[in-house]
Amino acid sequence: MIMGPLNATDPDWKYRGRPREKGFFYEIVSNDRNKVDVDKWDYFARDCHHLGIKNSFDHKRFMKFLKVLPDGKDMQICQRDKEYMNLHELFHVRCLLHRRAYQHRICSAIDEMICDAMVLANDQPLIFGKDGKKLKISETINDMFAFEKLTDNIFYQILHSEDRSAPMEAARKILNRILCRDFYKQVGNFKPNANQTRSQVEAEIAELVQDKDLEKDDIAVNERIFDYGMKKENPLDHFRFYSKDKPDTPDRIPAEKISDMLPRIFQDRELQVFCKDSAKRQKAKEYFEIWRGKNGI
Repeated sequence: MIMGPLNATDPDWKYRGRPREKGFFYEIVSNDRNKVDVDKWDYFARDCHHLGIKNSFDHKRFMKFLKVLPDGKDMQICQRDKEYMNLHELFHVRCLLHRRAYQHRICSAIDEMICDAMVLANDQPLIFGKDGKKLKISETINDMFAFEKLTDNIFYQILHSEDRSAPMEAARKILNRILCRDFYKQVGNFKPNANQTRSQVEAEIAELVQDKDLEKDDIAVNERIFDYGMKKENPLDHFRFYSKDKPDTPDRIPAEKISDMLPRIFQDRELQVFCKDSAKRQKAKEYFEIWRGKNGI
């Protein structure tokens, strides 16, 4: 009910457990068809409450108009047509939370810092595996006994480790910076074209660096992708609605029939450029501006 289709041996019905006529059960917790599921309702309510952000999706009203109707071979969870805009708010709130919280520039900076610390600490075995042997962080994916222990506590395992090797000292320094809120500093952000990748931009800016006070490794680039949960697709194109006049006939509703103000593009990309050393932020910003000028951005 969470993983989606698991039964690859049956080409006609790929779910295990329930038969096809009960397939709508697999659209409740994690909906692979159109991403409308209670998992989102749950974390929207929690995160909007704690962040002080208004949740404009009304899940209680949404529940009142739900129906399970046949759509071709499948039984599908459907909604009344007049609730189209309420359902649109579900994905609008999701995108808003990603912009204002989950992919906020500070969260992106911390993500980069934790990744750097993990890479530095990876040479030292930290976690016991099934056979009693200590494994590196990257090796735990091959040992479920060890992988179960790879929790958020790894942060403190590295931080309080007695290993005094240079990589571990560097990893601890990064984690201490997080605790002291000395984050990597953003020097700029921009909307890339289709051909510009994170690694490419990072390499191009690093090539420009010719200042002894700034090292190439001081530059980091992060990619932020915002969408409605289905990459470039509109999830509502995969949802079915019924009307008052045809309560047992599910149908797709094109967005243009609802409003000309609804979005037509459902994915947005942004690249963020960070300087890892706070003292070198201005120098990094200068090189980023040089790169922008060369690329006409």
